[in-house]
Amino acid sequence: MWMTREFKTAVAAKTDGELYGMVAHAEDYVPEAIAAAQAEVQRRHLTPERGAQLEALAQAAKTEETRMAGEPLRWISRILLLLMPGMVGFFAAYYLSRGYDAREDQCWLWAVCGLGGSAGAVRRAWDAALLNGLWQVTR
Repeated sequence: MWMTREFKTAVAAKTDGELYGMVAHAEDYVPEAIAAAQAEVQRRHLTPERGAQLEALAQAAKTEETRMAGEPLRWISRILLLLMPGMVGFFAAYYLSRGYDAREDQCWLWAVCGLGGSAGAVRRAWDAALLNGLWQVTR
């Protein structure tokens, strides 16, 4: 079986959890990668019980990520987006990169509300200035 030194080094550098993940999801990898992962598991003398423990931890982490992905946008983010709707790109990109689709969608909603509020505030200030005679509009 042909493997480069860099490939062997990369497999050896993986954590126990990553190795068990490779072996557990063998269909995602080429046969050489699976063989290297299995050899590394044997070299480290890792037990099947440790594999089950790591799999349970990975499943718990995945469940937590799924739960977080559906949570609404936090209040501090909502307030910042209302006050500074121009920041929406940063917020949306951050949440999108983390897989928080619901939060990313809400970023855009709150930014639009902030823009609407800003436009409304500007309009009200303009109207007040006109009523108080601060600006003269010529026709």
